[in-house]
Amino acid sequence: MFKLKYFKYIIISIFALLLGSCTETTNQVRPTRSQAANNFTPSNPPARGPADTLAPRTNSKEHRLALVIGNNDYQDSYMGKLRNAVNDAKAIRTELTKRDFEVLYHPDATRKQMF
Repeated sequence: MFKLKYFKYIIISIFALLLGSCTETTNQVRPTRSQAANNFTPSNPPARGPADTLAPRTNSKEHRLALVIGNNDYQDSYMGKLRNAVNDAKAIRTELTKRDFEVLYHPDATRKQMF
């Protein structure tokens, strides 16, 4: 009698687990990884636009100074020659100049020139 009582509880527990794990099936096809990547929606808002849409600070009396260095060719570099570092530095120099910065610009500066 003792064993039969536990056997009933075991059978009822297994039946409850099986019944609880049943879910409704649908005919939807799960997307592949590439399809899911194509339908990605970012959770943060997109950027406002290019940097030149920001208003420069014209009423400021402070002296603003920027050091801009763009190196395409490092002397002891394992990376080799870079393509756009100097061009990027020129673009930064232009934007900072528009915003009333005094810009010290050094393309392809050596270590000695930087220090």
